[in-house]
Amino acid sequence: MPNVGRPSRDCESCRKRRVKCDLKRPGCTQCLRKCQPCPGYRDELEMHLRRKDFVSFELGRQQGVRRRRTNVGSSKTSAYERLGCVGELEATSINSHLKPPSSSITPPPWNLEIFDRTFIAQFVARIRNKRHKIDNKHAWLLKLPEIVTSHSAPPALRHSTRAAATMFYSLLYHDLAAHTQACRWYSAALNAHRKFLSNCQSPATPGTNKNVMDLTGLEVVATSVLLAVFEGFACTSPWGFYQHFAASCNAIKMRGPENCRTGMISQIFCSLRNIDICIALLKNDEPMFSSHEWRTIPFCNSPIPHSRVIFDIMLEISSCLNIHGTCGSLMAAIEMIPDSPFRVGIEEKASQLLNDLDKWWTKFVNLNSTSTEDFTPLSIVTHDAWDDKSHGLLLHPFIFQDGFTASTVTLYCSACIIVMKIMEVCDIIGPTTTALTGNSKGHIISLCDTIFTIASFMERYPYCGLDFVRWVFPLVVVTNLSPSKPQRLQAKDMMKRWNTTLGISGICNVWIRGYEE
Repeated sequence: MPNVGRPSRDCESCRKRRVKCDLKRPGCTQCLRKCQPCPGYRDELEMHLRRKDFVSFELGRQQGVRRRRTNVGSSKTSAYERLGCVGELEATSINSHLKPPSSSITPPPWNLEIFDRTFIAQFVARIRNKRHKIDNKHAWLLKLPEIVTSHSAPPALRHSTRAAATMFYSLLYHDLAAHTQACRWYSAALNAHRKFLSNCQSPATPGTNKNVMDLTGLEVVATSVLLAVFEGFACTSPWGFYQHFAASCNAIKMRGPENCRTGMISQIFCSLRNIDICIALLKNDEPMFSSHEWRTIPFCNSPIPHSRVIFDIMLEISSCLNIHGTCGSLMAAIEMIPDSPFRVGIEEKASQLLNDLDKWWTKFVNLNSTSTEDFTPLSIVTHDAWDDKSHGLLLHPFIFQDGFTASTVTLYCSACIIVMKIMEVCDIIGPTTTALTGNSKGHIISLCDTIFTIASFMERYPYCGLDFVRWVFPLVVVTNLSPSKPQRLQAKDMMKRWNTTLGISGICNVWIRGYEE
């Protein structure tokens, strides 16, 4: 008999046996007692689609009944009409696109994976967008559909992937049902991840085939990264994103640099390393991957692209600020420089860093001014406010073919602002400095305007994933170090707007609250 009203959420086996299902996963109690596989209960998305199919079925059935009543008085009746079947046949032919056959009204349980693959495909398609230009370190994200459909993937990895993809879908289309479903996947992923880690820590029982899983395996790292992506969108807790991110970095660090040279784990390491440098610089902490081994061994098999060399320079900036051991924010570390006994060393380091940024920018412009296989064309027009031709940056106009190049330029501007602020505090800006001339505050203000221009470009082509940290980092730098109060307020307002327009409250709220307090 067809379901009437709201369909049941019980699994297919319990519905056939007419028993109450306790809606547990991966198998309900009734199916476990019968020692048979459980098809799984229906989720809210399937119930929504099922109600639409039921309405279409009822519409077709009522039209068939009306046609049978109008044909009762006809003298020419066929055998099918006398049997009362013509109504169903006509309804089936006319409304075949609305009403499925009665045998397929209840889809098989494995068809539910189609919806998961659809959400994940949209998530990956946004990453594949030509406006974003996939970097090699993000190539592992393109393999998420294969990971989810693989039976060898642990439940925590599958659930976390579904949670991140469904949450992105709910923000993109403002779908409350998808948001609720994403939170359920997130809870399931957390429970599965805790169980997985507890099994890793427990010793193997002698005489059994139990395998003790590696705590630093690819599955553990990828699960933590995807949970961080979910928290970046959902913000279920203030520090949720950064806690999951720190967990993934710790898992990578436990592997050691020798085990991060090839494969997907190498791509994840490069992505986490770059973001860890940005976060550590803002918090004035020591980056997790700042040692000489982590800077050399993972990159033995492949050279570092020039677009990623900027992170090595930012790593040197972090070490420059950590010379005097001051804890706190970025601004607090810079303000403590004049009282530091290592001021001379900081002055020399800042001058060298500014020269390194100068050389990096010159090569970056040359590489991106010509169309090659690895780089997208970048059109830059010089500005008269800069006397040095290599710093002929940047107010207007820009032509960025992708968001990756645009965000790389904002990182360069942010690094320049930090180094200039260090030099301004040390009071070493003068005629002997080759990279800068004129008023340092004017240069910093022009760089902040450049960041706002590029941020407006990136806001029109939203991205998804961990790269949002690279977008927020320049705005936090402007909020900390800009000498202009209107610019600081503008950066803060832009982060607040990104909470709603881009849905990255899990990343922005921490810095916004810090400035309001």
